[in-house]
Amino acid sequence: MAKPEAERRQLTVMFCDLVGSTRLAGKLDPEDLRELTRAYQEAALGVIRKYDGHVAQLLGDGILAYFGYPVAHENAAHRACHAALDVLQAIDELNVRLAAERAVTIAVRIGAHTGITVVGLMGDSVHREQLAIGEAPNVAARLQSLAQPGTAVISGATARLVRGAFSWEDLGLHQLAGVPQPVEVYRLRRAVNTRRQTAVPGQEEPFPFVGRTGDLSMLRECWKESRAGRGRMVVISGEPGIGKSRLVRAFRASVLEEAQRWFECHCSPFYTNTAMRPLIEMISELCELGEQDSPEKKRDKVATFVSRLFPGNTDALPLLASLLSIPVAEEAQLASALTPQAKKQKLQKFLLDLFSRLSESKPLVLVIEDLHWMDPTSLEFIGLLAKHVSKTHLLVILTTRSSFEVPWLVDTRVSLSGLARDEVVCMIERVAGGKQLPVELVELLVHKADGNPLYVEELTRMLIESGQLIEQEGGYHLSVLLPSLQVPASLHDSLMARLDRLDRAKIVLQVGATIARQFDYALLKELLVIDDATLQQELARLSEAGLLYRRGDPPHAAYNFRSALIQDAAYGSLLKRTRQQYHRRIAELLPKHVPDTPPEILAHHHREAGQVVEALRCYSAAGQASLGAWALGESTRHLECALSLVDKLPDRATRALEELSLRVAIGVPLMLTRGYAAPEVETTYRRAYELCLEVGDAAADRLFPVLWGLWIFYHVKAVLPKAEDMGERLLQLAERSGDSGIALGAHQALGSTRFWRGRVSQARVHFETALALYDEKKHARLAFLFGQDARAYGLAFLVWIAWLEGDLEGARRYRQEALAHCARLGQPGSQGFVELIVAVFHCLMGEHELAMEHSRRLIALSREQRMPHWEACGRITLGWCNRTGEGASIIRAGIDSLNAVGTRTASSFWHSALVEAELRGGNLEKAQVALDALMAFIQESDERCYEAELVRLQGELLLRRGESRRAAERFRDALELALSRSQPTLAQRARLSLERTPGEA
Repeated sequence: MAKPEAERRQLTVMFCDLVGSTRLAGKLDPEDLRELTRAYQEAALGVIRKYDGHVAQLLGDGILAYFGYPVAHENAAHRACHAALDVLQAIDELNVRLAAERAVTIAVRIGAHTGITVVGLMGDSVHREQLAIGEAPNVAARLQSLAQPGTAVISGATARLVRGAFSWEDLGLHQLAGVPQPVEVYRLRRAVNTRRQTAVPGQEEPFPFVGRTGDLSMLRECWKESRAGRGRMVVISGEPGIGKSRLVRAFRASVLEEAQRWFECHCSPFYTNTAMRPLIEMISELCELGEQDSPEKKRDKVATFVSRLFPGNTDALPLLASLLSIPVAEEAQLASALTPQAKKQKLQKFLLDLFSRLSESKPLVLVIEDLHWMDPTSLEFIGLLAKHVSKTHLLVILTTRSSFEVPWLVDTRVSLSGLARDEVVCMIERVAGGKQLPVELVELLVHKADGNPLYVEELTRMLIESGQLIEQEGGYHLSVLLPSLQVPASLHDSLMARLDRLDRAKIVLQVGATIARQFDYALLKELLVIDDATLQQELARLSEAGLLYRRGDPPHAAYNFRSALIQDAAYGSLLKRTRQQYHRRIAELLPKHVPDTPPEILAHHHREAGQVVEALRCYSAAGQASLGAWALGESTRHLECALSLVDKLPDRATRALEELSLRVAIGVPLMLTRGYAAPEVETTYRRAYELCLEVGDAAADRLFPVLWGLWIFYHVKAVLPKAEDMGERLLQLAERSGDSGIALGAHQALGSTRFWRGRVSQARVHFETALALYDEKKHARLAFLFGQDARAYGLAFLVWIAWLEGDLEGARRYRQEALAHCARLGQPGSQGFVELIVAVFHCLMGEHELAMEHSRRLIALSREQRMPHWEACGRITLGWCNRTGEGASIIRAGIDSLNAVGTRTASSFWHSALVEAELRGGNLEKAQVALDALMAFIQESDERCYEAELVRLQGELLLRRGESRRAAERFRDALELALSRSQPTLAQRARLSLERTPGEA
């Protein structure tokens, strides 16, 4: 564990220069000039060292000094400002002597700036020195040149750290040479005395929990309700460090004596795309699974757990074993019997039953921390749990940051703000072990912490450990003047000061931070190549310092960072090159230590190690695995990460092939989560098509999904001639290749596009051909390419086709087949499409209750799966079957949502429903505007499937206005159009309207 030669640091850099040295050289003898320069340097250097500044270089008559290195200080910027003012004063005092002895005076200019640097040894074997590389030294030198003789100027970055401790004059913004952005510049005037007297109240509440009595009472009330069988879900939100976890711990302490089960888990930023990770950890604890347990032992433990809670349930063991990645024969059978989505739904129901049963025997508290980092699949399950919790003896407590929007209804929300001043003062006293700090220091802590408990605790701890306080009976006293002890505004600086005092343990902490928020002893030991005794000693120091929590005993121990902020500070202090080396070793060792490490975790380490090929491969694998489990959000994110790395591949041909594969893979999850006609969908498939042309024959197997993606984009965007062209290309490709899957896609594409263009009979032939081609064993997995199952798609369209052709019995038969097929498949994309078609069918039939039932199913499914396209369609059909005055506004909102995701196909259906709703409400002008827009859309898009009905609606509008003759003409036009297109149902509607027209009966 050798100390690194360089590291990243936030430093305050001070540059001090002697004014007019050339003039002095011409006026003084060189020997006198040397003595004068030495006197100036001695005066300045003495002050700099007094404030623990590090003199980096003496550049002739210039002095470069660092504050915050080699040992970090929580008040580095304050020290630099004090030093600058004291140097000016020291030069004034020196001038009194120089004037008397040599009849000469001198002046200096000083500049100071705070920023991130890389600091360490520079030079060759003969001459080496510690230098900081980065913008900060350059800015400090430029600032020095702006200062008037005998003054010191600081940047805005430094001023913000010392606000309230110094007075200054604002010199405005200055554009410094070599610095891209203008810099705020301030002339330092003097230090400000901020001492104020205050009392420190004494309370008996144990550290670290202070205040929050109302919030604690609310949790106790929710617990009371849960124990009575009226389960509750509580979300505690607030900024990092505000005390969410403290409140949970205080609540636990308050119910410790009461009979209850308590389980908790923590979400991690490294696992935001790893499905069900928090629940897996929690259930592993429930089953008492040990990390060193063999697969057989794990299986036995899970079997024992299941048999106790679910006697006789044959699905329980394979479901739980699958979740925990424990191989059992029953799991393999279950996997072969169910599709991924059906399996996921079955698992969700099982988990709901599990938590319900656990809470029956003894009330259960389930705590999930850092919800903002939870993966989408776990979020989906917690959303389901929220719907069922009220029927259990379960109290669910979720903590999250304020910026995260919880995507479901919650019983109770607790939003934490900063502690009150008295509570902060009380907390400071608790951290100080009941001993009093100087009251002026307490006041500064209160001001700087801004009510954030983590800031209060960290800053107070550091001050006590800094050596700048003298411990005496009953309290602490300052060993130096207060201004040099100003508490920093930056928690990063505070933590770095603590880390510097750890010596060798700091390296242990940095390596642990590179692994993850939680890391294992065995992996850490192998990374550090260190003996057990030394490593355990250093880890014990870190635990005692409150930086880590330990679980278990070495060599099977696991360690958690006390907060993400501590981890970030430790990780951020490493050089990029050092980080890469650590990440590379972690990526090598993780599979050995944790064989089932998720590919996205390996991808993270490979990426940070600069191993682009390996990272891309792992992200791609993670995306495909998530898509296979129908975890669409996770799949999209993994594949987007992979795409972000493609440009870093060295070989152009390899780049093209990799990007093409990734764009093909990401197409469907993008469609389903962001809308079929979303701009990113078009970008993805257009780019994929360009890549197909660039790659040529090597992309032959990718041309099918690319053409399909372009077809569906143009189809949903209602660019129907282009969509039909893509369908024709697909059919030609199928004929050339003889591939039944491509043929299936081609007939789906041509069937649906020709349906909307009004060629219903042709559409029927295409869909019947597709159904005849369909083989579930061969083609079911094509749903991951098509977005829905081909059989479900064809059956659903045949519902509409049969209805238009007047075959109502056939339409109902297709409806039943489509619903049954979807229920067995368990694919959200297929289910959404079929629910929509069925809802529209019942709207067309006037069966409003059934239409409402399927519309609500569609909306619920879409929200669960985050499929905005289908949710918008569900809103429209919900408004369509709403016979009150609200129908039109509901339909309009749904159409607006579809427009937002770029969807235009089926506008003839949606807008005709809007026209009917406006006519029912007597809103003839609104109906006219909608009809005019709709007829223009038909001319533009060639969506003529429902044109006869729209012409009939024009007649209905004319009839409402009393224009019977013109109305009858439109009804005859509608009748003729429907008959010419073999649409008896629409013809019958036109005929009935004509019969109701006065003078036409």
